[in-house]
Amino acid sequence: MRHLIINSIQVSEEEIVVGATDSFRWEDERSTGEHSGADAKTHVWVTITENKGRSAPTEEVGLFAGRTEDIYDLALSGITELSEIAWDIKKQGLDMGQAEEKYFGYICSRRACLSATANTVSNKHLLVNSIHIDEMFTKIFATDSERWDYERSMADSGANATSLLCVSLEDMGKRWVIIQKIELFPSDERALAIAGIGKLLDIAWDIKTRGLDRNQALEKYFGYIID
Repeated sequence: MRHLIINSIQVSEEEIVVGATDSFRWEDERSTGEHSGADAKTHVWVTITENKGRSAPTEEVGLFAGRTEDIYDLALSGITELSEIAWDIKKQGLDMGQAEEKYFGYICSRRACLSATANTVSNKHLLVNSIHIDEMFTKIFATDSERWDYERSMADSGANATSLLCVSLEDMGKRWVIIQKIELFPSDERALAIAGIGKLLDIAWDIKTRGLDRNQALEKYFGYIID
């Protein structure tokens, strides 16, 4: 069974980064006995950044795995566990050496990122409440149904509801080089946000592939329920 293995750990006062490759690339890198596996392609990584003057650190996810690659679903499936490991390093105050000793080479258990249980437990769902598009970025924001309903009860469109999640496609100006980034905002509905990452990315890719401008994208996806 192909699985994810942690092959990248960075720890500093400002940020913690935990990344994973797949078992095939890990074994190939280590097959000569001269490499640790750290140079294997990292498909997915989680970054926790300490922000001075802010009440909570920011949490971001990066995906280097392309949607057409067979590794894409596997990369998505590891987000929850990589995030938990990054937070464990932070909470325990581990330095880089201690973090590597504990987690370098760690085999992820393939917990499903797109689990339906998140929606069942919270009895809520995500909705697209904001879209930003320019020459470099396609960004999609999502809030939860409770915040959406509250904003709309105040005669608001829902666009100002606090977002739980943002996914973005960053065009690096080179053919086929597009970075997928996910930002998780502090919330008690974190599991719900993580469960919606895959579908929100699908929406971002659909907008980019179709070449929709912001108005067209809003017309198609504003208020879209991510179930």
